[in-house]
Amino acid sequence: MNETRQHKKYDQLIESCRALPPIATAVAHPCDASSLSAAIDAMRLGLITPILVGNTQFIGNVVYRNVLGLSYNLPFAAAYATVPLFVMGVYLILARRTGAFEAL
Repeated sequence: MNETRQHKKYDQLIESCRALPPIATAVAHPCDASSLSAAIDAMRLGLITPILVGNTQFIGNVVYRNVLGLSYNLPFAAAYATVPLFVMGVYLILARRTGAFEAL
């Protein structure tokens, strides 16, 4: 049995999606290097714009330890961990401006 498989269907799907603009995608609680690096790989392919959802300190630690070959690059890990806070802040500002909180 041949263990190496060709993924022509998946390759075709990825190529057809690359022609489209990236979709904002929530990545919920990326708790290990493989889940976070999968989101980064999809971003690099131009498929998604990842929005990391979870504890920023925890996500920062995952980046600090594993992702992108930047082990022990504390400034990058700290900067990357602030992305979800920024996205949430922008969302709350927009929600307030549109009056979404008035019904509460």
